[in-house]
Amino acid sequence: MWRYCRYSRQQRRFRARITFVAPSVTVGGDALGSISRIVVKSDDRIVATVDTPQPGVAYSVDDKEPADGFNIYTIVAYAGELVGAQASVRCYVGTDIPAPVSGIELIDNGDGSATLRWESVAIVGENGGYVNSDEVTYSVYTSSNDIVESGISGLSYEIPSVEQTPVPSSVIYRVTASNSKGESAKNRSSVMLLGPSAELPFADSFAGGTPVQHWFLESPTAFIHSVPLL
Repeated sequence: MWRYCRYSRQQRRFRARITFVAPSVTVGGDALGSISRIVVKSDDRIVATVDTPQPGVAYSVDDKEPADGFNIYTIVAYAGELVGAQASVRCYVGTDIPAPVSGIELIDNGDGSATLRWESVAIVGENGGYVNSDEVTYSVYTSSNDIVESGISGLSYEIPSVEQTPVPSSVIYRVTASNSKGESAKNRSSVMLLGPSAELPFADSFAGGTPVQHWFLESPTAFIHSVPLL
């Protein structure tokens, strides 16, 4: 039996819609002549009963009183008093923990300060539930996960002073999103380079199989840095 579940939000109330296809064969593989009813339950609570459904036809039922969080629905077809095999589907309904923040940029302002900015969280949360971006605040962490600032309502944060280094180095920050359900996983920003620039042309011989220079390579999917072995 094919089935899936999705939620909707109407007038500040959540409901779940369970969609399934009535079975068309018996457990032995023979064609199923008729079905007397299909019962959809959440635990012991009957959500809906579909009377005399047609084999192989898709049906949808609504749960107007789902639990806040994960709901497991069971779907059973009956042929008279014969009970069919049970199918189930799991669905998250209600407000969810925000998904990780994306589009985090760390911008060098050129005066020793920097600006962090990021995109608003998606309305679909970590478990597939709903997230109201107006109820989300953000937190900024250092690369070593020390808290810098929390409770940020906007989509940017000004870092008044970034410690410079006498040799080429770099810095990143991490950002999370939080609401009443919890805090998202940390996502890192783009890299901001610190210290003096290397002179061109640049070359590294990798003497002894280790880097001699301190260099950085950033791509959309990875950040690699090399530190000389002293």
